[in-house]
Amino acid sequence: MDLNLALCMDEPLVPTELGTQTEKTSYEHWKQSNHLSLMFIKSSIGKSICGLILDCAKVKEYLKAFEQQFETFDKALASILRIKMCSMKFNGTKGVHEHIMEMRDIVT
Repeated sequence: MDLNLALCMDEPLVPTELGTQTEKTSYEHWKQSNHLSLMFIKSSIGKSICGLILDCAKVKEYLKAFEQQFETFDKALASILRIKMCSMKFNGTKGVHEHIMEMRDIVT
């Protein structure tokens, strides 16, 4: 069983009763791969993070939702860091070395 089958190929059409055995088998393999991949990903991610992501029936959609959730988080974090860097000033109470180290810590 290929776990990444659902990631590598789009969902095949749901086979009708007149469909060939190959179509039915292909669909069942994809469906099982999708289900197992979703279970594996969800079990690998912490519950607090899983709660932030919309529940999807397909693994590709779930990963897109995951990516979009953290894209907005990255933008917000970048904005906060930019504000901290721009508002930070050397006030003379600490040494220059400590001030530079604080600025470096914000960046990393």
